[in-house]
Amino acid sequence: MKLKKIITLLCIAFNINAMAQCWSKISAGGYHTLAIKTDGTLWTCGGNDNGQLGDGTLTAKNIPTQIGTANNWGQISAADLKKLIYNL
Repeated sequence: MKLKKIITLLCIAFNINAMAQCWSKISAGGYHTLAIKTDGTLWTCGGNDNGQLGDGTLTAKNIPTQIGTANNWGQISAADLKKLIYNL
């Protein structure tokens, strides 16, 4: 039983490490996240009630979803607009 736990933990650690290496930049907003993969593509997930994911819908996404087909994204910034406006 102990060996099974160790193998499970190693598999989880390997998967987390493998997935972490595919993102070059990540920016978190109030309820959404933007990320650029190492291949330069843009991915988003989270709340989308104001279209903040940029996919042309108002549907929230629970898993990262690619936005467009461009692969030359260099910078991203996800911000909570309500907080920005409130703090002005």
